[in-house]
Amino acid sequence: MKTLKMDRGDCVLVVVDIQDKFVQAINDLPKIIENTIKIIQAFQIMGVPIIVTEQYPKGLGKSVSKIQKELKKYDPIEKITFDCYANKEFVKKISRFKNIILAGIEAHVCITQTALGALEQGFNVYLVKDAISSRKESDKKIAISRLKQEGAKVVSTEMVIFELLGKAGTEEFKKIQKIIK
Repeated sequence: MKTLKMDRGDCVLVVVDIQDKFVQAINDLPKIIENTIKIIQAFQIMGVPIIVTEQYPKGLGKSVSKIQKELKKYDPIEKITFDCYANKEFVKKISRFKNIILAGIEAHVCITQTALGALEQGFNVYLVKDAISSRKESDKKIAISRLKQEGAKVVSTEMVIFELLGKAGTEEFKKIQKIIK
């Protein structure tokens, strides 16, 4: 029987390249950061691992401070490849998971290439549509369309949080409910 729902024990959130100098031209940036922070907060409550990547931080800066402040552990993987999967440190960190949940920028470059690299290796890839973006909305739409054709699944911030949460009436639910409101 095929399992369609994600299990938090098999999931990892990858926050891709939401960096200081990179974000200035990104479409709908405040919403992208807000949703990414909601996911980070909820996943930390649920104990879901989080990996942060930074594309050439010497030139593009570190992850935006709002995201750094939310992370219990800020230990980004520095990279120069667009595909996170081409980075050996990244591959080592994600190897034990089945489901990769992607948030970040840019949808048509690093998100697309990372998703394709992960799909090629047999991972289930989930794109958090309201937590990824590009400079142009058209690039984001094309990236999502292509990745859906290749087998990635599209979810929203609340969809991914509540799917991993699974039920109401728990302490986790009460904490996460405050984040979502």
